[in-house]
Amino acid sequence: MISTFHKSGFYILLIAFAFILLSFCPNYISTADAIEISSLECIKCHEKVYLEAINYTYQHSILKEACTHCHVRVKPQGETYSTMNFSTFQKEQIVHLDDIDPEQVYQAEVMVTDERGTRCLPKRVKTDIDDPSERNSQYTDIKTISNVTIDEVKKGGFVRAVLSWNTNAYSTSEVVYWSDKGRKSKFRSGRIFSKKHSVILPGLRHRTQYKFQVVSKDFSGNMIESDEYTLDTSKNIAKSDNSKYKPPTITHLTAFTIKGQPGVFLKVFANKAAELSVKLIEIKDRDTKHGFGLLDPIVTMIDTCTKCHPRGTSHPVGVKATGRKIRTPDELPTIDDGIITCVTCHSPHGGDNAFFARFDRNKDICILCHIGGY
Repeated sequence: MISTFHKSGFYILLIAFAFILLSFCPNYISTADAIEISSLECIKCHEKVYLEAINYTYQHSILKEACTHCHVRVKPQGETYSTMNFSTFQKEQIVHLDDIDPEQVYQAEVMVTDERGTRCLPKRVKTDIDDPSERNSQYTDIKTISNVTIDEVKKGGFVRAVLSWNTNAYSTSEVVYWSDKGRKSKFRSGRIFSKKHSVILPGLRHRTQYKFQVVSKDFSGNMIESDEYTLDTSKNIAKSDNSKYKPPTITHLTAFTIKGQPGVFLKVFANKAAELSVKLIEIKDRDTKHGFGLLDPIVTMIDTCTKCHPRGTSHPVGVKATGRKIRTPDELPTIDDGIITCVTCHSPHGGDNAFFARFDRNKDICILCHIGGY
């Protein structure tokens, strides 16, 4: 009795100290980041549950590590709003997400893919994070086009050509091209803006001379055209690159807005010229207590458990307690009117019985459901 009293008293003092610490350090949990939520913050509202748990004979090892592991959704969850792929190979680019709902917050998942088809690991940014330094530095009127170059003419079933040019301001990439016997064709980058432009023209005819112009348009709609140039597909122009191969990576990702322009702009820098893809996912607002919301019961009572404990090693879970000789137990917790979970038989925080069993696991707990034997 004395040891139990001392044990309880020690933990009460520990919790009291935690409360004092939190009261003097209101920013203990970073509201800007807020991915990790401390167990100390949980104890402030759930003191009774915590005191009961730490006085069990057997304690779950994860109890004092992070309540969020089992209870709180720490990553945004929502439906994919749209996926966009952009067929320009550029190292530095800005994508305009102009058709998103201004009242909805999205997570933008961004990836780049190089000419070999190798993708980078995705990076993510929320669309409501506005970087004013980016906004002020990008809003420049276009005035010049320079260094229009034919980087590659590659022959195959069809011919493809890679064209590049520079502009003084971030602007779209457009190529108008035509042969003596054909109509004018256009390539447009759409909502991608860059200063160093690189465009692939596929499906060109063999041994044909094309005329082309490059066109760029800035954020305000100001447009500038280059002179006419000649592209001869009878010539083979190969890219010269003696550098050691490096897989693509995103080196910079920020979001910003421009006054008078709808939607959000994403600035994406990569370590090499690459195609860009953006997936938008609708997310819910997060608070400092419960992240992006509490996990669903089936997750906390089954899926979270099976991350560490192999499924199927004990009683089946995810099934209803129904049958001729089976009843739904009032003494044990179930979900959805009778679905058995790990927590039905085991107390998740710990317990006074081995394996955190709610009752004697050799007999008593079984007959609460199996009323007519097995």
